[in-house]
Amino acid sequence: MCGAGRLVGAPARVHDCGHTGCCDSSPNRHATAHAQSSAHPVIRSLEPGEAWAYCYVHDRTAPR
Repeated sequence: MCGAGRLVGAPARVHDCGHTGCCDSSPNRHATAHAQSSAHPVIRSLEPGEAWAYCYVHDRTAPR
C-alpha cells in the first residue's frame, strides 16, 4: 500500500503470496520492491478490464 493505506497507480497482486502493491507506473513501485525482496517474481494486474501477468525474472508480460 502507498501512503495513508491506499494504492497510488495501477494495483497488482503477487501470484505467490497475494501481496497487493502498486505497479511501476506509481512513484514507489511497491510490487517491484516486493518481488525483489521476496523472490516472488509474478504479479497480476488488478485494474478493471486488464488481464495480464508479468514475470520479473523473465521480463515478460503474458495474458492470464
